[in-house]
Amino acid sequence: MKGTTLRELNRSYRRQARFIAGRYIHANFRYFTDKTDSIFFELEVVADKHRPRGKAYLRLMEIENLTNTMKFKALQEKIRQQEASNAGN
Repeated sequence: MKGTTLRELNRSYRRQARFIAGRYIHANFRYFTDKTDSIFFELEVVADKHRPRGKAYLRLMEIENLTNTMKFKALQEKIRQQEASNAGN
């Protein structure tokens, strides 16, 4: 999972939840016949069940936020240096 962003991780969890819900809906197709709202509700319930929670997920969010902050600060520094070199010319 090296290089995986939080967005990709969430996307994979959603994909997994849709697959599980799809199997459940196909197994009980008689109940879900002509019940579009029930299908979407089931998809949302399963997706919510598979949404990560807890300390590990919060730690991942902290790490990603920290890296984004560091990247933003580095970009700001480059812009300042470029502006300073342009002002000198």
